[in-house]
Amino acid sequence: MKIKCADVKENNARRVVAVFVAVVLILTMLFSKYYVIREQHHECHGVECPICHNISVCEQFLNQISTGLIHLAISVVAVMIVAVIMLRENENFSHPTLVSFKVRLDN
Repeated sequence: MKIKCADVKENNARRVVAVFVAVVLILTMLFSKYYVIREQHHECHGVECPICHNISVCEQFLNQISTGLIHLAISVVAVMIVAVIMLRENENFSHPTLVSFKVRLDN
């Protein structure tokens, strides 16, 4: 089975994009958390305070990401449980045959 060069390049490009997106997501989470902590005790200018608006946007982003991570963790655990169950079922799936008992069928 030969692996095409285009397939390898496509897989490498997908990996690079996935790593880039993961790094950007982690940095955004860290900087959002830092901004919320840093500007927590700012001088508020009332209802139209831009810093309060930015803090609420950062908090919404962090809440959405944390909810997504919880769903991701639950999905990973569910897939692992199903995989373990399927492996245990496959152990008993093979039925004994004459070949597995190494029976010679000579006349």
